[in-house]
Amino acid sequence: VDYAQAHHIRRKLLLKDHPEVSSLIDTDLSSALWVVLIVAFQAVMSYLLRGVDNWLLLFGLGYTIGAAMDHAMWVLVHDLTHDAVFKSHAWNMFWHLVANLPMLFPATVSFRHYHLMHHSYLNETYMDPD
Repeated sequence: VDYAQAHHIRRKLLLKDHPEVSSLIDTDLSSALWVVLIVAFQAVMSYLLRGVDNWLLLFGLGYTIGAAMDHAMWVLVHDLTHDAVFKSHAWNMFWHLVANLPMLFPATVSFRHYHLMHHSYLNETYMDPD
């Protein structure tokens, strides 16, 4: 690619024209609380539904409530990926593992790797994994 990355240029221009925006860039610890609440909610729901034999009910709950919880968790994983929850990279990585607890496969750490690669090589052929 023979041009600069659009994300970096836009960020520099935005901060140059509107320096007050930099005061909005900070970590948000409430995201960690949401991770705990979603993991706990999914664990409690799994426990409460352990004896339910109605597959239609389980499918409906999974398709609606489960999907909403999963989507919310991936939004939080995205924040953790950009170290937007804690100032410490190590704490963000730890919370990646907590967020991954209710998921079937370990995915959050590899998501971090490929998502950051996507930001580093945006729209570059063979380098942008997205």
